[in-house]
Amino acid sequence: MYRDGITDAVYLEGEHHVREYTRAFDGLRAAALSPQRSAQLIKSVLKEYAE
Repeated sequence: MYRDGITDAVYLEGEHHVREYTRAFDGLRAAALSPQRSAQLIKSVLKEYAE
């Protein structure tokens, strides 16, 4: 697992690191909108600010 930070970059190769980052990524992916819903939300916000 490669993690790039503001002041450094680190390779995390331990199984526990990979497992924790995989779990976090899976949670983010599950909470994310679909591409279609994301596009709808962006259009809605743009329309709201255009008024």
